Amino acid sequence: MTPRDLTAILLSHEKWLKGIHGGVRADLTLQELYGFDLSEANLKQAKLAGADLSRCILIKANLEEADLFSANLRECDLTDANLFKADLRGAMLRGANLLRSCLAGADMRDGALMKANFEGELQVVKVDLGTIHIEKANLVGAILTGAKLANSVIVQTDLSHANLSQADLRDVNLSQSNLSNANLTDANLSGADLTGAVLKGADLSGAILHEATFADVDFSGVKIADVDLSGANLEGAKLHRSSESLPKKVQEILNAHYEWMESNGRSGARADLEGADLSHIDLAGANLNAAVLKNTDLTGTNLTGCSLVMADMSEAKLAHADLSGSDLSGCNLCKADLTAAKLRKANLRKAEIKGPDGQPTGRFWPTNLTDAILKSADLFSADLEGCNVNATDLRGANLTKANLKSVDLSIAIIDDETLGAAEPAEAALAEQESD
Repeated sequence: MTPRDLTAILLSHEKWLKGIHGGVRADLTLQELYGFDLSEANLKQAKLAGADLSRCILIKANLEEADLFSANLRECDLTDANLFKADLRGAMLRGANLLRSCLAGADMRDGALMKANFEGELQVVKVDLGTIHIEKANLVGAILTGAKLANSVIVQTDLSHANLSQADLRDVNLSQSNLSNANLTDANLSGADLTGAVLKGADLSGAILHEATFADVDFSGVKIADVDLSGANLEGAKLHRSSESLPKKVQEILNAHYEWMESNGRSGARADLEGADLSHIDLAGANLNAAVLKNTDLTGTNLTGCSLVMADMSEAKLAHADLSGSDLSGCNLCKADLTAAKLRKANLRKAEIKGPDGQPTGRFWPTNLTDAILKSADLFSADLEGCNVNATDLRGANLTKANLKSVDLSIAIIDDETLGAAEPAEAALAEQESD
């Protein structure tokens, strides 16, 4: 296409947009427009499906609602361009500059365009959405369902309310981007960098987050159902949800339990939350004595300073949970997963059994850690006196200054390095008493 022909098409398109007689909508479908300077061109609602716009200069161009289905926009300069509600399905954007561009409501899902070859046979035009560079762009409400954006750079970009479900976002750089209320269900974010990203109200249900980085990210209000966070880098992230984010039924059970404890069993009811999802909830200081938390998901939950005396936490998922300063005396933690949990200065010693009148009976109930996993757990200055550690996995655990009096470590699973780091029980106990 000659520059003269293109100029004529653009002028006629302007007339069409203004409703002037004789104007014709621009149809540049499958046209070769390589390297053209179309700065500030008004291509609103133009037909550009399959067009070759690679290395074109489209600074401040108006491409609102344009049909760019499977268009080639490689190394295209779209600085300050308006792509509001543009159809970018399957568009090739590798190396494109979208600085401050508006892609609000744009459709960037996978797509394929059929093109006839010289023999008249239909062939699929190659789809390539990968490795693009977007900075400070407006992608509010953009439709990116299933988009292949692996290794792309999308920094300081507004993706609020965008649909990124099932998108391939492996190793993508989304740092400082706004993903509030975005749909990221079943998206693959393996290796992605979300440092400083805003995720308030986002839905990450079913997303893959292996080796993804979430430094300085606040997970408040984020939906993370069926998400495995164990392989993600959560250093510096704020993970704890408020208890108000729990299902109403769970809140009612907890409230009834608090009443049961305060009234000494005269009103309310003991909490039975077997199998419930309490992961990443902030329950600091809660009184959950004698609660049934069997097989409960407490992954990453803040339980600092909690009272869990004589609670049933068998088979509970407590990986990365913070139990610092909590009272777990007499608790049943058999088969519980406490991998990398924080138990600094926690009380895991025997619990004194009291009679119906609340008076001591002179008998004690030991904390049960049989078959529990405490690999890499932090038990600094924890009191484990009299604990049952039969087949308890303590490999890599920090037992510095822990009170291990009357604890038979010979029946536990423990490595020499961990065992060697544990101070003699008497020395640890003496220091605790002096504190």
